[in-house]
Amino acid sequence: MHSALVALHAPALSPRDEAGRLEDAIATLAAHVASAEHRLLQLIAEYDAREYWAAGGFRSCAAWLSWRIGLDGGAARERVRVARALPALPQIAAALEAGRISYSKVRALTRVATPELEQELLEIALHGTAHHVEKVCRLYRRARSVAESELAAQQHSDGRYLRSRVDDDGMVVIEARLSPLQGALVLRALERAQRREEAERQGVPAETCDAMDEPTPEQRRADALERVACSALASEMARGECADHVQVVLHVDERVLQPAGSSRGCCHLEDAGALPEATALGLSCDAAMVTVRHGEGDRLIDVARKTRVVSPALRRALRGRQPACAFPGCSCTRYLEAHHIVHWAHGGETSLENLVLLCSHHHRALHEGRFRLRRLADGAVEVVAANQALAPVPRMPEGDWTTLVDDPSVDASTMPTWRGERCDYDWAVAGLLRTG
Repeated sequence: MHSALVALHAPALSPRDEAGRLEDAIATLAAHVASAEHRLLQLIAEYDAREYWAAGGFRSCAAWLSWRIGLDGGAARERVRVARALPALPQIAAALEAGRISYSKVRALTRVATPELEQELLEIALHGTAHHVEKVCRLYRRARSVAESELAAQQHSDGRYLRSRVDDDGMVVIEARLSPLQGALVLRALERAQRREEAERQGVPAETCDAMDEPTPEQRRADALERVACSALASEMARGECADHVQVVLHVDERVLQPAGSSRGCCHLEDAGALPEATALGLSCDAAMVTVRHGEGDRLIDVARKTRVVSPALRRALRGRQPACAFPGCSCTRYLEAHHIVHWAHGGETSLENLVLLCSHHHRALHEGRFRLRRLADGAVEVVAANQALAPVPRMPEGDWTTLVDDPSVDASTMPTWRGERCDYDWAVAGLLRTG
């Protein structure tokens, strides 16, 4: 009763005072959020470096983040990129930890920052808005790109070629020397293939999909080269121009297709190297097959007619029931491969009930034993990774987050504000070019 009387007789705040109170509260909490973002990025960097995400069959740390904490695919990739960049930028990391700059500014800075440029970029971030930082970084990248293009135009090309060989371990090595125009066209096609694949994985438009090294730039380009080749062959098949001489032939020992526990066999690609049995099983899940039987001394006995494991009609029914990859958190809708929950060579039926669609990454991971599938009583397919079933949408953990605002050193004045000064972009970019 006494507290109620005090509240009734307390002087009311003026609109201006009330606005100031709310503004200070927002600014204080924003500084705490920036500091918490630094801690989050530290944890992401540690989780990514230890590759814990790979044990569950996820394509990358970003894919795991998208599934586990509900981030958009592009936002998850950006978090991982920034987390990887911050250890080399201690001044920027310290400013974020202290709540002096926002994550939006750090995200832009880490696209161009180097140890040499870090101090100058941080000064821009402390005295400008996120828009200023984004524009300075964008203009700097453009200026550097022009300088590099002029340097490349001066280089002399003494011949073009493309060579290939099969290494001792079965890997195919491709080496090329291209003219500047040829190289630009090839790299552009690879870049487009990478961006399209990333967009399909995460369900975002390709135009807004930022490039990212997942898992490494070299590996992503190798995957993109495969996609370019697949697209070219698919285009020829659509026009009816794809004959047997452009098909990839896989030789699989009959023993590989026997149930677990049988003797091991050999698998290899025609004109290329040997393949692991798991890869051969994955490729044979859904492929056009010709059975070739050999006798003693590799004597040809019989060649059967070509058959398809999954018919076009059955594939259409699969796509109608399941438009994306069956792995939780993966939204890839292109280049999906049909997988037999119980392999057809082990007695599994080629039926709608025994088939699911997986992207190439998760199809390969499944046959490598990184996770498994099981059909539930209600017909749903459950993914089991490391003996733990993965929920399509995991529940967020409960906890007391009041510790976020317990640090008395962080208040409304921690994060600096722009005072309306004009940003001289030419001066800023020129200074960065001189430093870098």
